[in-house]
Order: sequence, then structure tokens, then C-alpha cells
Amino acid sequence: MKRLRTILIVLLVFFIALSGIGYLYIQTLKPVYDGEQTMEGLESTVEVNYDAYGIPHIYASSNQDAFQALGY
Repeated sequence: MKRLRTILIVLLVFFIALSGIGYLYIQTLKPVYDGEQTMEGLESTVEVNYDAYGIPHIYASSNQDAFQALGY
């Protein structure tokens, strides 16, 4: 009985550690919504804002700049 309890405790610790590692891995995959990025080939400044649902709203002076920012 004591051996079974030890095995269950080890498995529980293993699954808790595995879920913590999985959580940290998923957090690193999230995109960055803050800050500034430098991009070559733009004619002027492009502003990208994200709403509460993560949908980008791009404000640019030309269509080419907007499409390039969208592709980035």
C-alpha cells in the first residue's frame, strides 16, 4: 500500500511539472502586441493597433505600406 501511494505521488508531481512546462511553452508562442518594430521598405510610418479580440487595425499612408505591415 505504501508503494502504491509513493507511485501515485511521483506521478502527480510529474504531471504537475509537465503542465507547468507546457504552460510556459505556450506563453512563449504568444505574439507581441506592444512596442515598436523597424521594417525596411516602408515609405512612411505605419501604425498597427489591436482590439480586444486581437484583430489588427492598420493605419498607413499608402496601400503598399499597409499590405507590407499586414504581411509582417
